[in-house]
Amino acid sequence: MTCTHKADFKWLMAALGLAWGLSAPAQAATPASAQTPPLTSFAAFAGSGLVLDVSDIDSKDALGSPFNTVLNVQVGANALINSLSWDLQLQAFDPSWLSHIKLSLGPSSGAGLVAFTPGINDEHSGSAHYSGSANLVDYGLAFQVGEDGLLRLEFFEGVDNGVEPTDGKWLSGTLSLGVSPVPEPSSYGLMALGLMALLSARGIARRQAKGGGGGNAGREKTA
Repeated sequence: MTCTHKADFKWLMAALGLAWGLSAPAQAATPASAQTPPLTSFAAFAGSGLVLDVSDIDSKDALGSPFNTVLNVQVGANALINSLSWDLQLQAFDPSWLSHIKLSLGPSSGAGLVAFTPGINDEHSGSAHYSGSANLVDYGLAFQVGEDGLLRLEFFEGVDNGVEPTDGKWLSGTLSLGVSPVPEPSSYGLMALGLMALLSARGIARRQAKGGGGGNAGREKTA
């Protein structure tokens, strides 16, 4: 079975709204109705965008399994991940479902992971195309990586059906993430100095303007 889905915001809210707060260690299989996103090996990080090619990645076991594909991508210390967009072709092998194919993303510490399920409503095997985008800030799902600057991605199955060699597959596609760098401490100092200089200059200009106005009035009075 092949089908195509264009994400709408109602679906996205339901999908992403359930996707916050996973923990990295291995855990029991998660019901297909919980969580939902995609990513991959060759990463192009250009300023405010991270593009990941997720082609040919297996979806094997439950979250935390040593058999899952895990990627660690350098995005900069304490960087904020603030948006997500995707264009994907996925396949689930019977009896596994498309809604079982998931991806977790978060800091390398594994704290407060966000999970993405492109086919959250597709409780059947087969292949399907998914595309969409979301501002993670709007959904309360934006997060920061740690001091090491690593974004951790783990491809996993919400329900492991034990299909060999794999339950599902990210056949092709890309995932794009919006990344906001956090200024270095020295940058904050320079910003503060610049603001102080600006305020000081404005204060001097105001005093000069007031002083000049007063002198003119005095001369006019004595004329």
